[in-house]
Amino acid sequence: MDVPTLLLESFIGVGMAGIIYGLFTIHSKIKDLWEWHNKEDEEGVKVWYTRNKNMEDVLEKMSDVIEHMDRREERALIIQNETIRGLQEHTNAITKLVAVVEALTAITLRRNGK
Repeated sequence: MDVPTLLLESFIGVGMAGIIYGLFTIHSKIKDLWEWHNKEDEEGVKVWYTRNKNMEDVLEKMSDVIEHMDRREERALIIQNETIRGLQEHTNAITKLVAVVEALTAITLRRNGK
């Protein structure tokens, strides 16, 4: 074999070895990434999922505040409805009283001849 052929074959051999080593390295990195991706914490949450416990606490508190506000709003609506009913009863009573006053005025005017 001549020198150029030997050099070519050695370059091809080295190149193939490099390709195989590169594929093995990529495979190893993918395997490491896959194993890391599947790790879970004590609550069963993936470790790569960054969870902010403070944010969870804030959202829970906000939920409690909103629920409290809803209950206050419901009570306010109940009070408002009771006030409206009371005003309607007063309006009906005043309307009847006005009718009585008008009738008495008419009777008084007739008696006085006017």
